[in-house]
Amino acid sequence: MKSNNTFGVHFVLRTSRISDDNKFPVYPRIVVNGTRTEFSMKNSISKADWNFGKREAKPKNPELRAFNSYLQEMQGKLHRHYRDLLLEDEPLTAAAVKAAFLGIEKEKAVSYSLLWLVSQHEAMMQKVLKPGTMKNYHATESYLRRFLVARYKNPDMPLKELNYEFISGFEFFVRNNSLKQNDPCTTNGAMKHLERLKKMVTWALKNEWIDKNPFLNFRLKFKHTEREFLSDLEWQRWKIRISEILCWIG
Repeated sequence: MKSNNTFGVHFVLRTSRISDDNKFPVYPRIVVNGTRTEFSMKNSISKADWNFGKREAKPKNPELRAFNSYLQEMQGKLHRHYRDLLLEDEPLTAAAVKAAFLGIEKEKAVSYSLLWLVSQHEAMMQKVLKPGTMKNYHATESYLRRFLVARYKNPDMPLKELNYEFISGFEFFVRNNSLKQNDPCTTNGAMKHLERLKKMVTWALKNEWIDKNPFLNFRLKFKHTEREFLSDLEWQRWKIRISEILCWIG
């Protein structure tokens, strides 16, 4: 497949900056995919010794020929760094090539994980939610930990890898793997665990820790049950209780 990337290096004499010995600095100019940058080589040359057309020194003496060899060596190194970035599928910009040549370490991207999100949410909500609600979140965390090991053979996973397959698989796992023996999770119980996970994922979206919503095509399916009518005995008990309350108020 033909690559659409473009790369070029040439050297320019910065005539706007002159040193005390009437020499001018030479800057390598890197051009990659329409981006451009320059940096100082800390090497200077007189204007009379510079070939503006060829963008190199005039090889009039061994010193100037050595200077040209140095420029060619630098050009080769810059080209190798460009190829390395290309092979590593790294962002191809002039600044990236310059940074690689100068040995400037790239700032490592923060890698958010699923259980990292759970711990961050817990730390933030510890003093906001009631103990009973936090206990429910801990139960959801237990299910997530078990599911990760059972399904992915891993104690955690990158947050950006959450998708519909994970959500639907987690639902099936919760329904069929109860935390307590002989106490299977009901439909509404499973939906509650997914609802708590969805709330944490929504929080991650708002914080831009992920850029896609794995719940986008997933619908929580709660089972609605109709409330039964009170029996005659229960109704009599309620009437007595109401009478007692009215007497107390009166």
